[in-house]
Amino acid sequence: MADYNLQNGYAGNKATFENHLTRFTIWNVYTKAVQDVTASVHNIKWITDLEAATQLTFDVMRGNFEFIPWNGDQVVMEWNGEVIFTGWVFKRDLDQDDKWSLIAYPASRYLKGTGTYQWPAASSSDRFARIAQDIQIPYKILDVNKYKVPAEITDGATYFDMVNKAAETARTHTGERFFLMDAGDGTIQHVSTARLETKYLLGDAANVQSWKFSASIEDTSNIVTVIHEDSKTKKRQTYTARDNGTIPYWGPLIHTETLSGSKINEAQVREKAESLLREKNVEKKSFSLTILGDLKIRAGVSFYVDMWEVRSVGLPAFTKVLVTKATHNFDNPWSVDLEVTAV
Repeated sequence: MADYNLQNGYAGNKATFENHLTRFTIWNVYTKAVQDVTASVHNIKWITDLEAATQLTFDVMRGNFEFIPWNGDQVVMEWNGEVIFTGWVFKRDLDQDDKWSLIAYPASRYLKGTGTYQWPAASSSDRFARIAQDIQIPYKILDVNKYKVPAEITDGATYFDMVNKAAETARTHTGERFFLMDAGDGTIQHVSTARLETKYLLGDAANVQSWKFSASIEDTSNIVTVIHEDSKTKKRQTYTARDNGTIPYWGPLIHTETLSGSKINEAQVREKAESLLREKNVEKKSFSLTILGDLKIRAGVSFYVDMWEVRSVGLPAFTKVLVTKATHNFDNPWSVDLEVTAV
C-alpha cells in the first residue's frame, strides 16, 4: 500500500490499514450475561446505507452446543479500540455445521415502524426529534434542517419515510442533503452530508481494487409539468418547465406532478416545476467501487474520483461522489464495497 499525501486524503499512516477487531460481545437478553466472541466471530459485514438502517451480519460457531444467541441480544463491536456498532439481534440462523449466522441492527431499525401523525409545517430534523422522543430511541440533531415542508397528515407511513420525505423536499429546494446516521454508541444522528465531506482522492493508483461505471437516463425528465387545483375554488394552475437543450438528444422525457393545498400561488407552482426540472434533468451517473478497508468511508461520506478509463465516457477528472451504501467486509484483506453517485 503506497503512502498518500494529506491533500489526496491518505496520510502516510499505515495504521489506518492495519486495524483489527479488538472486542465483539453479545449480551444475553434472558440471562443478562455477556459473551465475548472476539476469538470466534467471523465473516463480519458492516453495512451503512443512506436509505436504510445500518446492518451488521456475522457468523459464530455454536461450540459444543454452548453458544445460543437470541433475538433481542445486544451486540457491541469494537474495531481498533473504537466502538463502531451497538445494536440488537433481529435474525438468527443455525445450520448443520453448528454455525450461527446472525443479523443485528442499531436503534434506527425501529424507524421502520409505522404510525400516524398530523404534522405542522416542519423540517426533517423537527420530525425526527418528535418521532425519536415518542418511540423513545436515542438521538442527536447534529445539523438542523431549516427548510420546513407544509403541514400534512401521514397515515400508516414508516417513521423513516416521514423524516426522509421532508429531507428530500428540502434537497429539491435548497440542494442540501440531510440523512440519519447510526453512531457507534447506539444513537441516531440527523446530519448533513456536508459534515462528512472529505478531500479523499480515489483512482487508478489510489486504493481502488475494482470498479464499475453506470450512466442512465431511465429516471430522467426534461419536461416537467406541475398542476395545482385549489381544493376550495377548484381553480387549476398549470406550469411546464422544459430543457430544449437535452430534448434533441434524449427525446421528450415527461414528468407530471400534482400539488395539493389551497394556499399555493402561481409563483409557487412555477418554482416547483423549475426545481423538479433541475433535479430530474440529469444523466444519473454512479460508480460501484471496491477499495481497501478504511473506517472513515461510510454512507454519507463524499470524496473525489479520478480514473482515466472513464474520463471520456462521462466522469471527468476529480469528480466528487457521494457514498450511498458502504459494505465493510472485515476479512483478510479488509475491503469495502461502495455504491457512489456523482454530486
